[in-house]
Amino acid sequence: MADLSRLPLDLYRPIVSYLPGNHDLLTLCATSREWWFESHRALFRHVKLRGGNRLKSWTKTILNSPRITPLTHAITLPTRATLTQSEKVALAEALSKLVNLQELYISHTMTLCSLDAYIDPWMLECCTKELRVFHNELEEFEAGFEAYSLFFGDHPQISHLYWAREEDTTPIDMEVLRNLTIVHLKNWRVLNILSPRRISRIRIGTVHAGLEISAFATSLSQFKDSLTHLSVTIRDLTGMRLDYAMFSITTGLRLLGNSLPKLRFLYLSGGHILKYALWRAQANQLVEALSTFRGLDTVSLDISEPRMQSHTWLCDMDMLEDPASCRKFVERFMESCPRLHRLAIGPLGIHCQKKWGGSGSPCYVRRPGGRVEFEGFDIINSDSWAGM
Repeated sequence: MADLSRLPLDLYRPIVSYLPGNHDLLTLCATSREWWFESHRALFRHVKLRGGNRLKSWTKTILNSPRITPLTHAITLPTRATLTQSEKVALAEALSKLVNLQELYISHTMTLCSLDAYIDPWMLECCTKELRVFHNELEEFEAGFEAYSLFFGDHPQISHLYWAREEDTTPIDMEVLRNLTIVHLKNWRVLNILSPRRISRIRIGTVHAGLEISAFATSLSQFKDSLTHLSVTIRDLTGMRLDYAMFSITTGLRLLGNSLPKLRFLYLSGGHILKYALWRAQANQLVEALSTFRGLDTVSLDISEPRMQSHTWLCDMDMLEDPASCRKFVERFMESCPRLHRLAIGPLGIHCQKKWGGSGSPCYVRRPGGRVEFEGFDIINSDSWAGM
């Protein structure tokens, strides 16, 4: 370690970025001042606090270590933890000291056993006004909408918002969030409130097949001059016939294709409805509907069913039976959509994985000259709408 402390300064950061775990970084901290700074920069750039005990420990660390506070640019808090009022005040003070914080996530995945939704909006108001990303998975708030209106009013630079509430209204004042361009909503009807903004990327929790799809397409048309990325999950209503559900999907896609000329990325999750739409003769209708998108570059068709614990139910998907069948389908698909560059379909069923030599969703790319090649598995996922 002593020899490592004499490396040129421009080599520290790339070495630290390749280290796999926090233990190595903590060991490097003790070798020299340069390693201390670069290791702490990597350790604290995005802090992910899982559970109440780690949340309390981090709070104490921040309040007692002013040298660390400028290093944090993103933080993920659990949605629930058991905190006393004094511990809430301490957490709010710790957040206020993160002068370079740009991304704030409140996530269920970081929650352990507590059922206490401890976060009150006043605790977040002290975050730096340079906050760009606010991702809030809490679905219920004790304090009411007015308190969150104050938070949004204090953070006009937010450009990326996840809002978990199911209601058709929000406390968001669009005159305040003038920089909002990326939104992830559970309820698509909230889109009508966003009309003053030029939204470029949208992810919607669930849209139900039937008349709701047409209304959803009409709502999205207000972003025709700005929307480039869309991720949406479609589910059928109880008792709905699959042929009617498929018809509503293809009709909705045609409406979207005609009203969203700038759309480049589409992630469509439809479970067994989408699986049915891709089945043999019906596939032509889906391909024809997608061909109405004039600028579409990337498409992912997710036929997984969340209620299923395995993918054995996909055993009758002819196009995924083997790589040759899938490639033929993709080639026909891309012939109908000449501007399409990348297409993913999946995931594979268990019975197919041996033939494919892998698992997940196969992705194909069109190379220069029009040749279609297999690119890999899971190149596109449900989060790609915000990053690709």
